[in-house]
Amino acid sequence: MFVDPCVKLRVQKGALLRGVLSSLCVLALSAPSMVSASPWTLPQHDLVVSTDFSFASASKEFLNDGTNQLYSVNGQLRTSSLALSLRYGFTDNFEMEIRPTFKQLSYKSDPVLLGVLEEPYSLDDARSQIIDFDSSVIGAGDMDLVGRYNLLRSKFLLVTAEGGSKIPLGYKQPQGTFSSLDFESAQFEVGDDATLGDGQIDIHAGLLFGTYVPLSRTFARVDTAYNHRFSAPGDQVLANVKVGQYLGQSLILVGGVRWAKTITDGEPIGETFVDTDPGQSAQQFDSSKVDVRPLYLDRDYTIVELGVIAQFEHIEFRVAVEDVLDGRNYADLRTLNFGLSSKFIGATRSEELPASVVESEENDEQQPTEEEIIEEVIVVPADGIQEGTTTTIDEDGNEIIEEVIIEVVEPDEDGSDTQGSEGEDKESTVEP
Repeated sequence: MFVDPCVKLRVQKGALLRGVLSSLCVLALSAPSMVSASPWTLPQHDLVVSTDFSFASASKEFLNDGTNQLYSVNGQLRTSSLALSLRYGFTDNFEMEIRPTFKQLSYKSDPVLLGVLEEPYSLDDARSQIIDFDSSVIGAGDMDLVGRYNLLRSKFLLVTAEGGSKIPLGYKQPQGTFSSLDFESAQFEVGDDATLGDGQIDIHAGLLFGTYVPLSRTFARVDTAYNHRFSAPGDQVLANVKVGQYLGQSLILVGGVRWAKTITDGEPIGETFVDTDPGQSAQQFDSSKVDVRPLYLDRDYTIVELGVIAQFEHIEFRVAVEDVLDGRNYADLRTLNFGLSSKFIGATRSEELPASVVESEENDEQQPTEEEIIEEVIVVPADGIQEGTTTTIDEDGNEIIEEVIIEVVEPDEDGSDTQGSEGEDKESTVEP
């Protein structure tokens, strides 16, 4: 049996190539996933490719003291983000995830005249005192790197340890609303507090708990973590609770709460202004109602989520809505999420040839195959013996060895050979 020596190499590479190509196809579809940060770690060699599309808007914000109020002069915040995630199981108990995020953010409000103009003043003087707070930015945001190790996998409970880091991807760091502000001299210089993230590194460690009730087909998970924030912000404690209920074979109803609380005092990064009368219009804006306060990145939030998952063999589609109930230094966002996750079982597992094929391949290397040697048995009379070998070249340029084996046959009483008439050849191809 002839086996192409390249077959084994192609088979070993085949699963990996299929996984990579399929992953790229999923990324092209661009949608989110519900499988991030799960206590159910992936089996070894499994790969999950996920995407998240989020659209959010806010017309209110939570101040540093927790007050929830409108953005000044009809301010509106709009954000959209795309998060890509790759999770891979290195063993049945250990997995890693990489999750870069790309964002677009814009803030628009009515322009205002904050300066105090003294008579007489020109139109150019008035225009120079008009402040426009509109800003827009797009680009790479933060990237999360996370590792998870399963500590306990019992019939009713899973416990998984998680550690990870959030790293900014080179965007401009936030600063105060005004980089310089002097009401008396009517000198203002608008800063840039609308950015793609907080511009600093976080590291966190925590535990993930999960359970599944087969009788009701209900799953629940609770995540807890401590988040150390470098630079200006204070450290946080984090919690996440999520419950899912199967509705039929493929539909899952999911609800949850995410919570964060800053437990150490951070440092201000600049100054911002707070309109104590956010309902006043830009045309009648009274700068005496503006307080200048320190700007902090100490963020608290309580976010509720409700969504639906459509689950198929290796693909899950997800739609969810989120609402911020409470917070501090956080936008009062309403968010719509769309998602897709796809699982590739054994994406990098090598597929080995069966033992019988490998053994046959080794035997073929030690002896010629029937395509390489043709043995020809010729029956001739005893007085016409001729021996020898000849070589020929086939149309593909391969050398073929023709070996002539002479079998001596004594003539019978009437002078004819016992196997046939004189000069008659009999050919047969023999398996080596």
